[in-house]
Amino acid sequence: MLNSSARTLPLPDIVVGKDDHLKLVDLVAAATGDTAAVGQMLLAELERAQIVAQADVPDDRVRVGSKVSYITSEGFGRSFQLVFPDDTDLAGGKVSILTPMGAALIGLRVGQTIPWKMSDKRELALTIRAVSQDG
Repeated sequence: MLNSSARTLPLPDIVVGKDDHLKLVDLVAAATGDTAAVGQMLLAELERAQIVAQADVPDDRVRVGSKVSYITSEGFGRSFQLVFPDDTDLAGGKVSILTPMGAALIGLRVGQTIPWKMSDKRELALTIRAVSQDG
């Protein structure tokens, strides 16, 4: 089942801090195995990002370390903290930037929606409900 609204969504504008951008590009360059494909997804997001001074990244933008809540176009909601791969702890709610979800959400702000393809090929839309930097 395809969600037609997800297929027609334009990619939202994203903002990434310069320091984070450099770290993430280095992370992608070192990615191997299963993470290499996700690294290419992340690199595509970084290439279209507006890069700003790290101090100028608004608090409502998703970055590594952010706590993020989202809802899908099917009504499923989830919250987690976006982290570097070495800090991943799924049971503790910490999701790696080198996952399809992490790569998709980087740089988004509250209220923005991005198209998302599930592993079973369904197309959904993800909308950011909340972002906090207190992680």
